[in-house]
Formats: sequence, C-alpha cells, structure tokens
Amino acid sequence: MLLHTASLPRQSPISPVDTPPAELRGRQGRSGTTIHGWRAVVFGVPFAGAGAFLVLLALGLVGDVDQGRNAPLWVVLPVGVLFAIVGLLLVAHGASGVARRRRTEGFRRKFPGQPWAWDHRWTVGGSTDETGSEIARSLVTGSVVALFLVPFHWVGFVSPDGPVAFAVLSLLFDAVVALVLGRAAYLAIRRARFGWRTLRFARFPFLTGETLEASLDRRGALGDVRALTATLRCVQERYETRGVGRNRAQQVVCYELWSNTRTVEAAGQASFHFTFPIPPDAQGTALGERPARYWELDVTSGDVPGVDFAATFLVPVYASGGRLRFAAL
Repeated sequence: MLLHTASLPRQSPISPVDTPPAELRGRQGRSGTTIHGWRAVVFGVPFAGAGAFLVLLALGLVGDVDQGRNAPLWVVLPVGVLFAIVGLLLVAHGASGVARRRRTEGFRRKFPGQPWAWDHRWTVGGSTDETGSEIARSLVTGSVVALFLVPFHWVGFVSPDGPVAFAVLSLLFDAVVALVLGRAAYLAIRRARFGWRTLRFARFPFLTGETLEASLDRRGALGDVRALTATLRCVQERYETRGVGRNRAQQVVCYELWSNTRTVEAAGQASFHFTFPIPPDAQGTALGERPARYWELDVTSGDVPGVDFAATFLVPVYASGGRLRFAAL
C-alpha cells in the first residue's frame, strides 16, 4: 500500500566527504564496461559475426580447414564460441542500455523531481540480495576464461614442439578458473542454506539527512544467527585508464564515498532491524548514469558453523529535494 506524504524542501548539493574516497578493490562495477549504448552494439556485432563464422567453420558448414597447418577443429570451435559469447554480451549490454535510457527519459518527464521513479526499477517494499547475480557472473567469467585457455592448452600440451611457457601459463589460469567456479559453488551452497533474502524498507525512498530503517527476517537458517555486521556505503564508479604501454586500457573502478558499520543483535526478535543516519550532504543514488553511483547495505554473519551468511542489498538513498514521498506499509 502506498501513501503520499508531505513535500520536501530542496537542499543544495554538498560534497559528502572531506577525505579522498577509498578504492574498493576486487569489485565488479555495476556499469559493467566503459562502452555503452549503440557503441557497444557496433563493437559487439563484429565479434559475434566472427564467432559465428568460426563455429560454422569448425562444424564443417562453411569453408575448409587444413588441419595439417592450422589448429584442429576442436580448438577452433571453442574459440568461435568465445567470440560469439563476447559479441552477444556486448550487443545485449548496448541494447539494454539504449532501452534503459529511453525508459528513463520517459519517466523523467512524467515524474520530474522524483529520481527514484525513473533512475532504477525499484520495488517499493524492499530489495532482494544479489547472490544469484554473483553466481551467474562467476559462472560466465569462469566459462569465458576456460574457452580462452583452450588454444593455450593445445599449444602447451598437444602441439608438437609447443613452448613450455604456454603449458605453465595454462596451468596458472586453470587455477584462476578453479577459484572462480569454486566461488560460484560456495555461493550456491550459501543460497541453498539461507534461501532468497529480502531487505524490507520501512519507507521508500530514503533521503539524505534522514535515517535509513530496514529489516531482515530471521526465518530458516538465519534464525540461528544471533548477530549481523552491517555496512551502509555509498559507491561511486569511475572510468580510469590503467596499465603500462600497450596494456593500458580503460576500466571501471569503484570508490567508497562514505560508509558506516555497526553490529545488530537479534535480541530474541523475529527480524534484524537496521538503522543508519544518512549524512545530509551525501550524494544520492544515480544508477541510471554511467558511470553509476549507488548505495548498498552489506550484511555478514561472521564466523558461524558451516557456511557463513553474507548478502548485499541495493538501497534507495536519494538527495533531499523531491516533491513527493511514498511510505511502504
């Protein structure tokens, strides 16, 4: 049920922190890549086309491969699949970005001054944890790297007079693939134990200068957990060029603009209740922008018997100045 509440006064934007933001290492940015929209589509089509050609070539449906001089078909096929996957992912990413921009502009005109109505597809009542998305990303990453390594394995272990360096490099990256797929398996076990979790909002949205109030049900295996450590943070993504020489490339880098950590105990209640004061000068969510900015709540159980609980929830924190509020009952 949704109820309108009073209008809110506008406040001028102020920098949320006085110290330089800290880089969050080892994180996958929500922007995904630095290429978006039609540029991503145009960039991805040649990859998809080349991959499709190599797959058809390996299957003997087009052209001919002289296996006496070229790589065997079992090497050509995974390379073609790799190119096709990368190309299709870029095309899908670009097309979804174009559709998102059109949707955003439409809702922006319809709900001016209410960015939570068009910035992201929010569910007013709450936010689900992102374990499923993390599992999918780990599986895709592991699969792409495994396909990429097929030619290296052929050169290092099968091809006559293959350089030893290729075999060593293949084994090193095999360990990376094992770690990535192992993480996917661990996340799947955690999801099986604790189930699909939803962070319930006390109201929607949360505005800077107010207090974030949310709760997490203790049903199932989470009922055995007595305390949780929760961190509310604001993350700003940036596009930065890193590397040396020919290895320089632009990538998405995540920075923590603000954070607050506290321990929440169950105290015999049916839910964990989280409350965080939000600085009045903090920056609001901008998930529709590229690079993106967003607020998230990280929740962990610490060391418990078996698989530990951990979850990340997006939270709708926006800068004060909206003309219409909604309360979730």
